[in-house]
Amino acid sequence: MGYRSDYILATLSPKDLVAALDLTPLGEADTVPTHQAWVGQLKTGWTVFETCQEGYASANADALRALSEEGDIFTCSVNEAVLASQASAYCNGQELWHIGFEADTNSGQPHAIKRGAVPVGAASEPFETPMYITEVVGGYRYDALFERGDFETLDLVRVPQNPHVKKGILSRMIERSPMATMIGGALLIIAVATPLGIGFVALLTSTIDFILGDWADICLSNCQR
Repeated sequence: MGYRSDYILATLSPKDLVAALDLTPLGEADTVPTHQAWVGQLKTGWTVFETCQEGYASANADALRALSEEGDIFTCSVNEAVLASQASAYCNGQELWHIGFEADTNSGQPHAIKRGAVPVGAASEPFETPMYITEVVGGYRYDALFERGDFETLDLVRVPQNPHVKKGILSRMIERSPMATMIGGALLIIAVATPLGIGFVALLTSTIDFILGDWADICLSNCQR
């Protein structure tokens, strides 16, 4: 059958990625799993999430883009059975680039899709390009030979069918420290509203003075009362 799955590379810690994607930790893995979802942190610092689900990255594209507000996210999807592959990069809540290839058995030529500033790839064939680019960036490729010693941490996880993904930094802040977030938000509103209020009063006063002339003092005196 060949490999048919998606994997994700992130600069977030494994703990943060697991929490953000609503994954369930199932314990530490002694070897790199081949048929079960897992999350590990390479010694280079990059976090790898092998989803064991084809189409996971596309189904959760909006959530992954929002999650990139907290760290760079790279996704790679591979279907060896039909020679289809694609990769995307997200940073600061935006898609940086996307590249995809799918073989056409009739013409022998692949369908190619490119968006954004896709890094230059040097793969031997178009199908390999998304995997090559993500490997250059994050140091991981699904068919490379990795051992447990290549990872700082390596844990099995269960991927929910309908993940309740925490989207964006604000929701993460509320979840971690709801009271501190509320107090901080209130202080921010006060800090912003106070100078705006003072500025509005000053603008209103000058406008009335300009329009009414000598009658301005009487109008402003009545307004104050």
